[in-house]
Amino acid sequence: MTFSKVAIGKEAELKASHFLQQKGYVLQASNFRYGKGEIDLIFKDGEILVFVEVKARKNDKYGYPEQWVSRKKMDMIYQTAEGYMLRCNWHGRIRFDILSVSGESGCYHLIDVS
Repeated sequence: MTFSKVAIGKEAELKASHFLQQKGYVLQASNFRYGKGEIDLIFKDGEILVFVEVKARKNDKYGYPEQWVSRKKMDMIYQTAEGYMLRCNWHGRIRFDILSVSGESGCYHLIDVS
């Protein structure tokens, strides 16, 4: 059975969301779009607003998923986060995380990657 990249990505976002909710994070938004950018998941961790990039791979043959998040992608996430904060009038603390989902190694949460 063949799965599309979109389907694999959506499944990874669901796993990531569940993983973070089990850690006590509270979901604020998913697939938030602003301009040309998109942020996969936005959570609150206590009083901190957390912007999460989810990266998935079916295996680790060519490296771990988090290694495939480019500087260009992170710059786009920063710009998109600014749009979210403007819309929500957010003036508190923020953080950028990556949640890596691999068919071989499971979920790996990188905190404060900015």
